[in-house]
Amino acid sequence: MNRRLLVVLAVFAAPACVRVAGSRPDAIQPVPSSTPAPARAAAPERAPAPKVPAPTAEPAPYVAPWAATPTTSAATTAPAVSTTTVKFPKPPRYKHPRVAVIIDDFGRTSKHNPPDEDWMTLDEPMTFTVIPREPRTIIVAQLAKQYGKELMIHFPFDPYENYDPNDVETSSDAIKAVKLMRSTLKLLPNAVGLNNHRSLLATQNRPLMHAFMRRLRPTGLFFVDSMVSSMTVAGAEARAAGIRTASNSIFLDTIQVHTREFCVDMLAIAIKRAQRRGRGVVIGHHYYKGTFECLRDEMPRYKEQGIVFVPASKVVR
Repeated sequence: MNRRLLVVLAVFAAPACVRVAGSRPDAIQPVPSSTPAPARAAAPERAPAPKVPAPTAEPAPYVAPWAATPTTSAATTAPAVSTTTVKFPKPPRYKHPRVAVIIDDFGRTSKHNPPDEDWMTLDEPMTFTVIPREPRTIIVAQLAKQYGKELMIHFPFDPYENYDPNDVETSSDAIKAVKLMRSTLKLLPNAVGLNNHRSLLATQNRPLMHAFMRRLRPTGLFFVDSMVSSMTVAGAEARAAGIRTASNSIFLDTIQVHTREFCVDMLAIAIKRAQRRGRGVVIGHHYYKGTFECLRDEMPRYKEQGIVFVPASKVVR
């Protein structure tokens, strides 16, 4: 009795293990327990991450409908424009340009003007123009011939601004203009050319200029457009009539400004233009002491630099 009790207690006290068939004698496998294994504690739930708003694209700048670039297909796309800078050659500079200096308004004078004889004694070639029917018109013509200076008629078109283009042959203005030209040629047989005295509106009157140049051509005189207006057609009509012509580049003086300094500046501009074009014409007036002193001093200086001063007849074409 006591022995059986001890065996029973030994069985319950021994580790619960069984021998698995086919295994090694010493391989002991644990007997599964009927008591379930305690469940693993669940991981604490994490707080959800805050939502970050997705980046939004910056709004496109506003383009007005009329400024929008139209979409084109590959077939109609214009070829790319080259951005290479093209350097054009500088225009040639003439080392010895010819410049004609014309002095206007002889025939009229006063005691405040440089004497006509002083103008005649200037060494450089110059061309003097005389106004018809003035007190000293014939005297100046004789002086010019005596001193070997070129002479032109300074023709006043102003009285003929009302020329009637519908009556070319018998218009009173046309008749007056032609009579004045012919009578002046008789008084000034040594005149070789003609330019306009003022005549702001008349030189813009194409019918008048057309009719006058037709009558000027048979005389053999050349014509210089004084350029008193940017709208002048006088030079164009002279060329159309087959008359040798040239145009004034710049005035050396004005009624308002006629100092020596002003003349020096204007002459310098004219010389630069002549160096680009090969020739040029400048016009001054015999009334002003500043113009006289300027030309007396500056023309020899420019001559030393290669500028060739010539009479107006040498620059007309």
